[in-house]
Amino acid sequence: MLRQTFLASLLATAPVFAQRCDSVIPILPPKNVTVPPTNGTAGHNGTTFLISARQFTPEPDYPPTPAPPTIPLYVHVVAGSNARKDGYLTEQEVIDQVNIIHDLFKPRGISFRHDASMRQWVVNASWAGPDRDFNEMKEALHKGDYRTINLYIRNITIRDYGGSCSNPWTQEEIWNVPFPRRLLQDGCVINTETLAGSGHSFMNMGKTAVHEIGHWFGLFHTYEAGTVRDGVNPPNPCWAGNPGDEVKDTPRCKNVSPAGQCNMTQNTCPEPAGEKPVYDAVWNYMSESSDACYQNFTVGQQERMYFIYDKYRAGETRG
Repeated sequence: MLRQTFLASLLATAPVFAQRCDSVIPILPPKNVTVPPTNGTAGHNGTTFLISARQFTPEPDYPPTPAPPTIPLYVHVVAGSNARKDGYLTEQEVIDQVNIIHDLFKPRGISFRHDASMRQWVVNASWAGPDRDFNEMKEALHKGDYRTINLYIRNITIRDYGGSCSNPWTQEEIWNVPFPRRLLQDGCVINTETLAGSGHSFMNMGKTAVHEIGHWFGLFHTYEAGTVRDGVNPPNPCWAGNPGDEVKDTPRCKNVSPAGQCNMTQNTCPEPAGEKPVYDAVWNYMSESSDACYQNFTVGQQERMYFIYDKYRAGETRG
């Protein structure tokens, strides 16, 4: 409970993250780490900092892992009323969103199974609106096992709020949420207004669902270790020893702020003078840029998704 309260307070101090995506990243027990000299940055030369244990684990090389099998995808439309203004979607809108998910994951060898029996409409005013506590809704509607994606398209009346998603590793030890309840709370929530064709200024092409499902597969934001979301800011987010999102082919960066921008030459972790710049991955589905800016996942992210799915989801049959 203490960690949950702490995380809530951190999210409250970081409105940009809560706007687009507030997927929960677990806070591991902290440890002391001595940071080596870093280009003369004041205060970082051999100083000991209290940081997250996960934060400075070296970026891993993921072993060759087969692609996940075709993944069942259930869609739950949760509206405040039967009116479109309260989030009640047409069947075609749901199909279009599913097709976007399929098309954008397909280049990375990930496929989904979805048919008419795997979508439902629920009118519940208490589950719509500004509330971001989704657990009651999830526990009531969840379908399938830990290898099944449940996507909740919900009318969320919070400006610029895109959604959230659970991560795949069990949080039983961290949150004290045992199976089967942990299974029932698994899944991704997106705002109705993030669907393709919406009037939102930067979430209007259906790619928020792709971003959130990336979390379901175990991907962090491209800037993850550069934010308070890991418990404590690292002393230098651009330090070469900072694992960032634990994917080697996404450049280290600080947060893309404000959410929705698309600056292809943004470089928040600049290279030394004379070196070719490596710009922030604002084009990546796991950044906080705009739908129009999003282009793909990297090969490294694909390898991580395969590995994390195989490790945490493929053999999980409890519940």
